[in-house]
Amino acid sequence: MENSRTLSRHDPLPRAPGAAVGLWIAHHEQASLVGQWLPVGERPLELGRGMPVGLEVLDDPRLSKRHARIERVGDSLQVVDLQSRNGTWVGGRQVEAAPLPVGQLLRVGDVLLIADRGGESGPQHPRILGVSPAIREVLRQIAQVAPHEATVLILGEPGTGKELVAREIHRLSGARGRFVALNCAGVGDPVLHSELFGHTRGAFTGAVGERAGLVREAEQGTLLFDEIGDASPSFQSSLLRLLQSGEARPVGSDRFAQAAVRFVAATNRDLDVAVLSGAFRADLRSRLEQWVIRVPPLRSRPIDIAVLFHRLARARAGEGLRVDPALVERLLAWDWPGNVREVEATVTRLAITHSPGQRWEDGSSLPTSRQAPLPAPAPRLDRDQLCAVLERHGGNVRAAAQELGIGRNTLYRRAHELELDLTTFRKGRS
Repeated sequence: MENSRTLSRHDPLPRAPGAAVGLWIAHHEQASLVGQWLPVGERPLELGRGMPVGLEVLDDPRLSKRHARIERVGDSLQVVDLQSRNGTWVGGRQVEAAPLPVGQLLRVGDVLLIADRGGESGPQHPRILGVSPAIREVLRQIAQVAPHEATVLILGEPGTGKELVAREIHRLSGARGRFVALNCAGVGDPVLHSELFGHTRGAFTGAVGERAGLVREAEQGTLLFDEIGDASPSFQSSLLRLLQSGEARPVGSDRFAQAAVRFVAATNRDLDVAVLSGAFRADLRSRLEQWVIRVPPLRSRPIDIAVLFHRLARARAGEGLRVDPALVERLLAWDWPGNVREVEATVTRLAITHSPGQRWEDGSSLPTSRQAPLPAPAPRLDRDQLCAVLERHGGNVRAAAQELGIGRNTLYRRAHELELDLTTFRKGRS
């Protein structure tokens, strides 16, 4: 992890000036707290053990009762450590006081928080996981367009959940018919035409019977054209005629039937570029984009990475799952080019490599091909080395940690593992 960078460094989403500023809880052993929003107003917010969060409290054994204070400075935040026992960490570095720009990661005890603007508290959607302002905007647009008959074009990178968005439009539309999806990529024209419009017996070699087609199957429902940006020119022409006329003709037939279907399309392609290159029809794009919903990539909304990971992980391992915060820090530093599907695959690997009841802390199952560089691991101190440094500094933990090149909480943790009583090293002891 490159500590000087903020988590939202890739494809940042615009935030309205003057929007609410605060912190998202990105990791806590109590899963219900992940995704909670902590606003910071004119009065500072004090983080500490027992702090109320909605109907619950922020409870963590490594969190001091008065751990850190979050102050608002204009539209930004800054953190001040309140002489906490285990230190306050910003972007992987221990601080006494530091600014908290949007997207920056804050660690107090074993609790991880992300600074942001525009957050709000509220229930999480049961199917489209996320709490960020960006995903709430997607949900708002879904609710706005669902009751109408407009054709919807859903844009987003692979794995962002475009089909889930289409299914939610169908669900909220109140349509009586089915939701049906047709993948337009990697299938030959004859098959696509037959899948969409159906065919008569003998329409082509192998057509031994009639087929209704997806337009008929989706009657009074919703038909999704998935990966529409990969459709062939011939299929684009047929689809344009369908959208213009609202009529479908089975392959091999001369009869047209009315298509009482809601049409939705999805693609990860840049259709502007495809139109300019001649690979996609401009008139078809105009028909499809009566309403456009853009699903943002995970890398632009880090709190949704945390929410998604915790929800999927506990679905696999149970509510009693314990997760090392260092693992979550590493997850938040990754770009997730495969988006939601890549998170799902990572959770599966972690579940396989950990025994039931085991704390999830092994990073070997995480993606590494484009992982941001992580800090070098802290040296494994032996008992004699640690005792010598503590003796030299008269039990001053801050000075000892500084000489060793580690943080105070790392020193405390190693001393606990070695069963060392730090008070015995203090100068002036009897």
